[in-house]
Amino acid sequence: MWHPWQPGKGYRNRAEYPAAWWTPVQKINGKRVWASICYDQLLPAVWLEGVIQKPRVVLLTNNEWWAQGTRIPTIQRNSSWAWVRLMGAVMVDAKNG
Repeated sequence: MWHPWQPGKGYRNRAEYPAAWWTPVQKINGKRVWASICYDQLLPAVWLEGVIQKPRVVLLTNNEWWAQGTRIPTIQRNSSWAWVRLMGAVMVDAKNG
């Protein structure tokens, strides 16, 4: 699981990986684009880093196969929609179901 405030580490499982704590906004055709990937869309800390950067477009990528038959994809989509609306950005949603 992701532990953003644990010193030096973000993801913990059998192996430890350094945290990719800050996903920077990228400029694409002059527009500020920020990406949020799958599970991170459920974490408020990740969305706050997006809000701070003021993107104009938010790219959402999801692997929904792991949550088929659950309400997780709907919760994730609704949460993402609310955050993107709060940002005043445009949402582009891509999913692998």
